[in-house]
Amino acid sequence: FPVTIKGSWEVLVAKWFDENKIKWEYESRSFDYEWNGMRKYFPDFYLPDFDVYVEVKGYETDRDLEKYKSVNDKKFLLLKQKEINNVELLKTTILKSIFTALFKRHCRT
Repeated sequence: FPVTIKGSWEVLVAKWFDENKIKWEYESRSFDYEWNGMRKYFPDFYLPDFDVYVEVKGYETDRDLEKYKSVNDKKFLLLKQKEINNVELLKTTILKSIFTALFKRHCRT
């Protein structure tokens, strides 16, 4: 079924995942975090084959930093403007994160 993606940069990243045959879920999992009460944070993408969460961000606020802490025990990749605007850097950043995730999984078994 079709997925509605909120941001134009997120659309670019989703297309890159599709072009590279990387399975992804959009805002499918949540984490609790504290910000003037308990709140839910939904990372932009989850890559189920690699157990990696991906956030696409143009700028960060203090609230964003608190959100990221809620995912600290999971594999988390933050993509900023420089990675998104440069396809080669985007590819390198994502592939490095996926390789790291696979390596950690292999070392645990």
